[in-house]
Order: sequence, then C-alpha cells, then structure tokens
Amino acid sequence: MLVPLDDRPIATSELILVQVASDDHFSGFATRPAEASDSQSIRNIPAAKVITRVGSAPIMVAEFEGTISLKRADAAQLTVTACDENGIPGSTAGTADSFSLAPDVLYYLIHTTPADPPTAPPVPAAQAIAHDRLSLRWTAVDDATGYEIDVARQADFTDPVNGYTALNVGNRTEVEIAGLDPSSEYFLRVRAYNLDGTGSDSPATAVTLDSRLLNLSTRGLTTRASPLTAGFVVTGSGKSIVVRAAAAALIPFGVGNTVPNPRLRLVRQSTGATIATNDDWDAHDPIVIDAVARAGIGLPFAEGSLDSVIVAANLEPGNYTALVETVTGDAGIALVELYEFEGDGRLVNLSTRGHTVEGGPNVIIPGTIFGPTSKELLIRVVGETLGNYLDPALVLADPILEIFDMDQPLAPIVVNDDWDSDDTRLAATWTAGNP
Repeated sequence: MLVPLDDRPIATSELILVQVASDDHFSGFATRPAEASDSQSIRNIPAAKVITRVGSAPIMVAEFEGTISLKRADAAQLTVTACDENGIPGSTAGTADSFSLAPDVLYYLIHTTPADPPTAPPVPAAQAIAHDRLSLRWTAVDDATGYEIDVARQADFTDPVNGYTALNVGNRTEVEIAGLDPSSEYFLRVRAYNLDGTGSDSPATAVTLDSRLLNLSTRGLTTRASPLTAGFVVTGSGKSIVVRAAAAALIPFGVGNTVPNPRLRLVRQSTGATIATNDDWDAHDPIVIDAVARAGIGLPFAEGSLDSVIVAANLEPGNYTALVETVTGDAGIALVELYEFEGDGRLVNLSTRGHTVEGGPNVIIPGTIFGPTSKELLIRVVGETLGNYLDPALVLADPILEIFDMDQPLAPIVVNDDWDSDDTRLAATWTAGNP
C-alpha cells in the first residue's frame, strides 16, 4: 500500500509511505487469489496470488523476492529508506527506480533527500495553561518531517520531566503536556527532524503553573428557611467537580446535632435552573466511585448513609450555587464540600453562606486546601453589606474572621475585625478585577 504523507497525489508526493503486508506472511505483499478477469497490469506471483495496482502511480512487483519500482519519471532521484515498526527511518534501501524488500521490514519511505537537517523552530508558545497541564504550539519548519520536544525543570534541561525527553510527536505542531506539578516552573523546547538528520533546538519557553485549589468546604447550620450554600464560578473551558453534603459522616469526628437527612442541589445562577440533585448517595455508582478517587477525597461516606453526592461533569463557564437542604425539615449541622477533578477551566470566587450564631457548633467554618505550594488568597467575611440584599435583621452585623492551620488548631494564624479600606494590597486586588 502507498500512502502520501504530504497531502499530495502519489505522482507528485515528496514523501510516500510504503506499507508491506500479507495474508500468509508476516512480511511480504498484500495479496489476493488470482482470477481469470485480472488484467495485464497485474503481475502473477507464486501460489496464484496477485498484488493489485495502488493509486495513480503504482508499485510493480517484478518477482516474489520483492524488487519494487515506482512508476514515476523521477523515480531514480527518490531515495527509499527502511523504517522500524514505529516509522522511524533507518538504513537506505535504494531508490524508487528499483529497491528490494527485506523480510523483516514492514515500512519504507520514498522521499526526496533534503540537503541539510531542518533549521531550528522559533521559540514555541505555551497556551491553555492550567494548574497541571498546558498546550505547546510552534511554527512549522520547511523540510521537516517531524518534531521532538523536551520538557525540564531547569533552564539547562538537566532535570527532565519523565516521558518528555526527545519525545517524538510526528508532524504535529501542537501538543498537550499533562501531568505537571502545580506552582512549578518548566522549560520547553522543540527540534525538527527529517531523513537527513535532526536540527538544532528552538529557544526555550519558560512557564510557571498556577497553584491548585483542591477543596472548598463549609460547615454550618442548615434549616428549612436558610439552607447552607456554597457558590463558585467556573471560568475558561469548563470544569468537572464533585459536590458533597456530609452529615452522618461528621458524627465520628465529634460533631453533634447533624441534620438527619441532607439533600444536595446544584443550581446555575444565570437561569435559576436546578441542574442536578441527590438525596442519599449510592456507594456502588461507578461514576461516583471514579470521580471520588480522581478528586482525592479523604473523608469517607459510609455505605447506606443519608449523605449526598453530585458529580457534575463538564460544567460550562458561569456562576453556580450548591445548596444543602433538610429533607425532614429538622435543622442541623452539615458540611458542604467542593472538589475539582478534571478540565482545563478554573474555579474562582468561591463563597459560602449559612446561618451563624455567636460561638458554639453553629458558627460557619469554611475550609480550603490548596497545593502543593503556597498561594496568595483574598478571604472576606460579608455581614453588614448583605443587608443591602437580604433582610437586615437576618445578617450578622459585625463578623470576625479567624484563620487556623489544621496542624496547629489551637490559635488562629490571622484575625481580622473590620477591614481597612486604605490597605494597598486590597486596592491592588480590586484593580485586578477580583471580588
């Protein structure tokens, strides 16, 4: 079989793949039984088998041993190179005017011979940068038949990323690089190759990935009139998440007065439409099992518990709200959790709203996990300002914000009571367009 690799007709192609196969040999020719109706253009081979013409400029089999010629006027100027099973060129087998097939070679390339290896590509561009992946794109190089890429953690490429050293990506000029570490700096470069050799490296591109918000959770009181809520915004190309409502799962940790039966509901804020609900999770649901494992969720739910789980795959960009409601009408403590597990989009502007009282177990306790390195966050508590949108009698007039490290839970690491409108760091955050 002849396949042009440069999207030209076989009669003018400068790069043709010859694929050798047989129904009775591991290597040989694509054959079929001879028939009386076969034309003179078909050459007989032993055992009354024939190889048929392929395309407008066929190869012709002169003998079963495998002498082949390409019927083109310039066949003597075209080089034939044997390839390994991965299509990587090796030794020269002759010219397209006449070359012999080797018993253990299944692929050959018929090609014009470039005068030199291809030039170095210009500096590649990193695009669609997420916390653990990016897309690398570069400009095609004349006379190149393929490209190799390197990814490393050092500018001199002495600390390569596993699987990304001289990675052959064929003739593509864009490739996704995944499995990277958040908050880390990487260096990327490209080389072009052809049948005459491999060219020089492109200039390197340096990229620093974002930190990743792994989990947002809030513990608080949920009632019939005031369900515990978590709001979030999806940006970019979309996101897949796991949302959970825990109540029974909190009891082993000493949390009492949990809501007897929480129901979880996910709402798209732009339309007010409920896009998913769950009342009592299913421990045997394969979608839930897979998503929970990929999200790295540590708090287990007991099989048969009345806790709730929603797996929301491929959420479109927009604003969303997760609500923890009480099925029985009885108030109680619940935990709402949000985990991401797939997608190039980002979760931003994470917020929660719930019922709080002074001290005690009903105080709102939001938790955030991010990693693997540090990340700068803006954390706000909104009380009095909510009176512009809700009944002022229902809002907390003077909230206090305390932040604790789970590993050192006895004393807060940050405390704020009344924000400072003259703080230059907050001004810079507002200028950046954040809430």
